[in-house]
Amino acid sequence: MLTFAMFFSPIHSFMIDLDDPKTETLFSEADWKEISSDLPPFQHYGDEADKYLDQCMDVDTKERLKAVLEMRQQDPECRIIHYCLDQW
Repeated sequence: MLTFAMFFSPIHSFMIDLDDPKTETLFSEADWKEISSDLPPFQHYGDEADKYLDQCMDVDTKERLKAVLEMRQQDPECRIIHYCLDQW
């Protein structure tokens, strides 16, 4: 019978922390150069979206997530964040 060690890494979702030296070691030098070059400029969230995301940082239970999701947002960026959280 085969058993597998299960672990989660953001890489599974194709989210790569380019500042993490451990992550860099997982790729060949040529692949890392391709991954980390010619990236589009980083787009910052607006102030309202930042505040909304800050509220989400302390969510550690389903009940707290439900409370955050019950707050309907008017700001367009916050509505996108809300939608993503709700779908997850």
